[in-house]
Amino acid sequence: IMRKLLLAAIAASLMLSSCGKVFYQVYTVEAPGSIEKENALVYENEDCKVMYNLWSEDGYIGFIFKNKTDKDLFVILPQTFFIKNGVAFDYYKNREYSKTEIVSSGVSLGIAVSGKYDLWRDRYGVPSSLNANENRQRGVSKTIVEKENPIVCIPPHSSKEISEYLISGQLVRDCNKKQAYPRKKSIPVTYSKDDSPLIFKNRIAYTFDNSGKDLKYVENEFWISELINYAKKEAISKKKYQECESDVEVDTYVFKIASPYKFYNSYKGGSAF
Repeated sequence: IMRKLLLAAIAASLMLSSCGKVFYQVYTVEAPGSIEKENALVYENEDCKVMYNLWSEDGYIGFIFKNKTDKDLFVILPQTFFIKNGVAFDYYKNREYSKTEIVSSGVSLGIAVSGKYDLWRDRYGVPSSLNANENRQRGVSKTIVEKENPIVCIPPHSSKEISEYLISGQLVRDCNKKQAYPRKKSIPVTYSKDDSPLIFKNRIAYTFDNSGKDLKYVENEFWISELINYAKKEAISKKKYQECESDVEVDTYVFKIASPYKFYNSYKGGSAF
């Protein structure tokens, strides 16, 4: 009886000490056929190169599709799918978009960033509700209606980003409170493809004929192979950032556990398990 009471007291202590604290459940994936370069997971054949960086809250399954050939390449969205645990989700939804733009006579505040695939340069920063780079411009507004195109044309030796879905916002639950709310990080839980809680892939259809004939397919498959829960202090570090030599250094927070092979979900102590 005394031992049971002691275990219950330890469990209660863990719950109280973790209550309200932020934790991160981090998933490492297997990605057969990929190689890691240029801060991305890269799949490649004679026609194209497909690049991923999964790291984000809930996982980013959007991709950059590069045409390696000397002729136009067409990605056929109605035959392109995100497939999660055997369930297929459409990339083409036949939607119309309405957006309002500000037409300003002032100087553009946009910043061009040099380097290859800098789309992912800031991926490892810790998300914040504060947007320090918010633009305030005055001008005349106009509304534009655009219809979703079922075919994405990619010119020779160029690339486009295609995105629609996040991987998963669901936590893999664990009744072991010490595992769920670690002081630093939990013991890794490993999976094979047969027992993985999540198997997902993109099936991308493309052709060199804009009528949609002679389709080819690329299938990029992933599955969760490892899971670790992290306390916030173990997952994040503070770094000094300076845009240019004359700029003042500012403190920035980054994920020190980030990788293009990983994604995460965040949760608070006492609320998720």
